[in-house]
Amino acid sequence: MAGIFGGVNLNNFQFKKENNLAYQSSTCDDITYGRKYIDKFDGERFILETKEYICIFEGFLFDIEAFDNQKEFIESRLEYKSFKAFLKELDGMFSIFIYFKREEK
Repeated sequence: MAGIFGGVNLNNFQFKKENNLAYQSSTCDDITYGRKYIDKFDGERFILETKEYICIFEGFLFDIEAFDNQKEFIESRLEYKSFKAFLKELDGMFSIFIYFKREEK
């Protein structure tokens, strides 16, 4: 099944890979995270990791005409101090995981 997965302190646990889905995962400190996905829509479904945060996005947003793709839209708006405003801007059908490294939230 496609989607976002993750966990804390999994001690080298391996999430099940499926033949018909692409697989992407990583570990940051004690957090293992990733996604299984249909390999389409480049820039629309992604993992984005910076010094500040980890963001995994699956789905579709509406009204982002000024951007080439959803990844650019989210990158341009994702800041911790305006997080609530960021969430209010999102209009669509999606799942999102965001972890702020410095705040450990």
